[in-house]
Amino acid sequence: MNDSLFVSLDRLLLEFVFQYEQDVSTKEDMIQRINKSFEDIKQNKATICKIQETINTTDEEIGHYCKHSKEIKDNCSGSQHVMFFINMKTICRTDLLFVKKQLKKTSTVHILI
Repeated sequence: MNDSLFVSLDRLLLEFVFQYEQDVSTKEDMIQRINKSFEDIKQNKATICKIQETINTTDEEIGHYCKHSKEIKDNCSGSQHVMFFINMKTICRTDLLFVKKQLKKTSTVHILI
């Protein structure tokens, strides 16, 4: 009877050891996943910061070109010749609408790209 009890205890101990090793392995895998996710988050944050910087720069350029476009419009309001300076990277919808209106109003439009 003692032998069967020891055999049962040995089996139970082996199951506990096996389960413990599986738990340790699972924990290590989870730690690696967490670290990988943390690195991915850091990279995504850096990318987002760069994109925000680009957006801010683009917004400033659009503002500059809109202001410049308005100045040109004000300076050329009586003239039949209109000249536009358009940076193709940062053109805004209001600039395009302005160009379209000027095309209807004037006989000659010069667009420098």
